[in-house]
Amino acid sequence: MSSSHPYSHELDWPEDIGPFDAVSFSIQADPFPYYAWMRDNAPALRTSTPSGDVWFLSRYEDIRQAFRSPKVFGSQVMDPYLLRFLTILDSPDHPRLRRAVAPHFIPKSLEALRPGVAAQARQLLGDLAAAGGGDIVNGFALPLTMKTIASVLGLRFSEIDQLKEWSDAMSSYFGRVGRNAPGAAGDKETTAEFFQFLEGEMKEAHARGEESLIAKLYGQYLSGDLTHDEAVHMVGFMFVAGHETTTIIIANLMTTLSEHPDLIVRLRGDDTLLAPCVEEQVRYRGTLQRVSRMTYEDAEVAGVTIPKGSFVKLLPGSANRDRTVFDNADMFDIGRDNAAHIGFGHGIHMCLGAPLARLEATAALKEFSAVMDGIAIDRSKPIIYVEGGNMANSGPSSMHVKLEPRAA
Repeated sequence: MSSSHPYSHELDWPEDIGPFDAVSFSIQADPFPYYAWMRDNAPALRTSTPSGDVWFLSRYEDIRQAFRSPKVFGSQVMDPYLLRFLTILDSPDHPRLRRAVAPHFIPKSLEALRPGVAAQARQLLGDLAAAGGGDIVNGFALPLTMKTIASVLGLRFSEIDQLKEWSDAMSSYFGRVGRNAPGAAGDKETTAEFFQFLEGEMKEAHARGEESLIAKLYGQYLSGDLTHDEAVHMVGFMFVAGHETTTIIIANLMTTLSEHPDLIVRLRGDDTLLAPCVEEQVRYRGTLQRVSRMTYEDAEVAGVTIPKGSFVKLLPGSANRDRTVFDNADMFDIGRDNAAHIGFGHGIHMCLGAPLARLEATAALKEFSAVMDGIAIDRSKPIIYVEGGNMANSGPSSMHVKLEPRAA
């Protein structure tokens, strides 16, 4: 029975990695050695956290089945009225709110953004190249993705440092109240400040008669189709999710290019490789490493009974390295068939912003390969990995590189 099932710290882990700790930032930075051991030895891993037991599922088929079983593995892991985010809502609220914004995130609607994304990427890369390199996250990936999602929403882009502070606070608050993450002092108050700013922007956009998404959502609030919190929280959620995920995808792509310098020339010579490269990156090391669920009834997984009411973390990053699904899963290979990857989720909660992430990442890759001959990580400066927040994401939050521009 699950009540006697051993905890992570009671298992015989390899000495070189030690037991899996659910709230370890160092493991969040590089979870893959733990995933490999878990898939083979503890595919339904029970852990103890300061807020209670959390179960981690690591095998592809178990995770895929959980994604496809929302009546067993539900998304409402916290009081949904604290934060009206799509990722923590079940039917009927989830499909109702998703329908309110989904038309703005289909590929056809987003394609008009591509020239602007390309131009912005070119400018940011030019600035970094002129300086000989720099922080590829904060000097390239972050401003590119923040400005892009602001454009999608119709949000006037204000000072980037302030937006980043608000975004980090909201991720931290979300993680603390719904993701068993440590959180940070003042995150609730700063999140409220962010929502107040967004409401002001929405109200002004609506008053100007705009056709922007934020104006339409405010109009749906005024008409009673959405509650106040549904409208405002939706904008906050889309802004933060819309830049966090893609920032890390692009940053991780830069690491991959530094490890496979031949890729730059290949990508430059063949645009058809851009999309497969992005998909392989999302499989190989995507942003989203943990997806939270709660069991609405007892669930049998890998011979273990997970009791009703348990917190469960699905590990898509582990599923995407499962050797039973992907040959040589720990290798980056843009020639592989990676259509089965679940780096953007699966089922009814498939990532709403996946088409936007793909557009931004492919545009960034194309511009990079057009103007650069090489990239190397600057080892004289530390790589700082994402920490805290909701502990769902993995990748660098700061990484300095040296760039080799193409000869004129």
